[in-house]
Amino acid sequence: MRNEKDRQEKYLNYFDQNQQNSQRNQSRRQQEQTQWFSPEDDEDMKLADDSFDEEDDFDPAPPRKRRRQSKLSRFAQSFVLICVFVGVAVFLAYFALVTASDLLGLGQTDQQIEVTLTEEDAASLSRTADVLEQNGVISSKLVFELYARLKDMEGTFQAKTFVLNNKWGYDQIMNHLAYDSEESDIVTVTFREGMTQQQIGELLEENNVCTAEDFYDALENGDYSDYNFAGLVPDEDLRFRKYEGYIFPDTYEFYTNMNAEEVVRRFFDNFDTKVDSEVMQRIRNLSNGLGERDNLITLASIIQREATDLENMRMVSSVFHNRLNNSSTYPYLQSDATTNYIQDDIRPFMTEDNQEMYDAYDTTKVVGLPVGPICNPGMDAIEAAIDPAETDYYYFVSDDAGNRTRVSATVTAGSAESAFADTANHWSGGYASQLYARGVMQGELDSSGRTCFNPDRNLTRQEFAVTIARLLGLDTSYTGEMDFADDNNIASWARGAVYAVSQAGIMQGSSSGGSLYFEPNAEMTRAEVMTVIGRCLPRGYASASLSYSDASSIPSWARDQVQICVSAGIISGYEDNTLRPLGNITRGEIAKILAMF
Repeated sequence: MRNEKDRQEKYLNYFDQNQQNSQRNQSRRQQEQTQWFSPEDDEDMKLADDSFDEEDDFDPAPPRKRRRQSKLSRFAQSFVLICVFVGVAVFLAYFALVTASDLLGLGQTDQQIEVTLTEEDAASLSRTADVLEQNGVISSKLVFELYARLKDMEGTFQAKTFVLNNKWGYDQIMNHLAYDSEESDIVTVTFREGMTQQQIGELLEENNVCTAEDFYDALENGDYSDYNFAGLVPDEDLRFRKYEGYIFPDTYEFYTNMNAEEVVRRFFDNFDTKVDSEVMQRIRNLSNGLGERDNLITLASIIQREATDLENMRMVSSVFHNRLNNSSTYPYLQSDATTNYIQDDIRPFMTEDNQEMYDAYDTTKVVGLPVGPICNPGMDAIEAAIDPAETDYYYFVSDDAGNRTRVSATVTAGSAESAFADTANHWSGGYASQLYARGVMQGELDSSGRTCFNPDRNLTRQEFAVTIARLLGLDTSYTGEMDFADDNNIASWARGAVYAVSQAGIMQGSSSGGSLYFEPNAEMTRAEVMTVIGRCLPRGYASASLSYSDASSIPSWARDQVQICVSAGIISGYEDNTLRPLGNITRGEIAKILAMF
């Protein structure tokens, strides 16, 4: 029993000891676990080292301490992610926009580009895309190639030279490459010296380069300040066409359907090349205002319209230089080319009359040079304006050859001494002196013995008969009687001329009471003068439409001849767009008309 009791106590002690050891170990582990957390950092927990007593079966490495992220750190990460997403979105949007712009041709520059595809290029979409990208027609080779494959265009392109436009979309480009049947998109156009801006615009339109209106608009609104001459062109309100004079006449190659501003730049590039810094310096060295602004080009444009070859241009230039050098005596250049410009190139384009502008171009009214060029001169006219012939002439006359424009000029006896005493400051002085030099019109001696022209006096019928007979070189030797009822009233100095013009059918009398009267002392009307001149002109002039405000007052017997005179540019009417056919005509007016005849 005792042994049994001792054994039970032993077992109890054994279990009790193990239980105590177990409790101690558990207590120790709990104490170590509580040391895993720092009492100073309740929020940011720290993991304690996983350390064990030596009594344990294993001793692992102490665990790492992990710190919970701060709010600032979490915000920074979020911000970076947002930036990445936004950047990707912006890039994709930009790529889509650029691709769409290139695909549809939106927002691209309007510029013609010449592109040549070889046989190898045309056979390969990749090589075609390379050529287009290298020439600036497209921006994305990859997108073009993918789109062309989607459209099944491979193998459809032609091997040739094309003129493309980088504002075209991919469809238009591919259609042009595949189906264009034109042999060439390039046209060659020649512009002769002396053409006006209006004529140049019309010729461009005829050749499908651009429309005349687009050309005029590009000249009016384009920015050409990068050219050397641009700073010399004044921004003058009375100047009808700002860049008239700088559209350099030459032979050019253009693309069809070309951007109008590019067309303008072709002309201006040529002007800058021809009128280079050396020529500009020679112009700057000129006196009498010709070296200022663009006055030299203005003078050259008048010379261009008055003569055709360099020799005669230099002669004409000498007359204008002499007048500019002696402006107190000869204030007006008196070139009818300027009045023709007003009539043909300004008035038809005006929505309402601007007399101040007309007068600014009219060299019979404006002192010195007009407000701007009247055409686009070539290099011969520019050289003649810079380097005139050395003469003492103040007048020149023009010879004709049938249906012609007033272009050829030969200087004759027309120096300062030949002017009439009363026309030095009169607008008709130059015309009167021209006719005097040709022996067509003469003056009268006044009480002081001076030869006067009397430009403001009306012209009588017998005076006009004498003038026309001399102009045409008719035989005026006849002195006998004529069939006119008023034959006795015809002056002896006019008898031969009256007979000559009546026999030629140029001037006829008027019937009254069954008799024919010449009425030698009656003053000529404008309708009568135009009828006579119209009969003298060569045939072939078209009948111009009469747009004058008083056209209805033209007598029926004079209308056909008036139309011929207007077509020939001999009659231009008055500044108020009237013709005044029933009004009398002065000696000055007839001098101007006959000088143009």
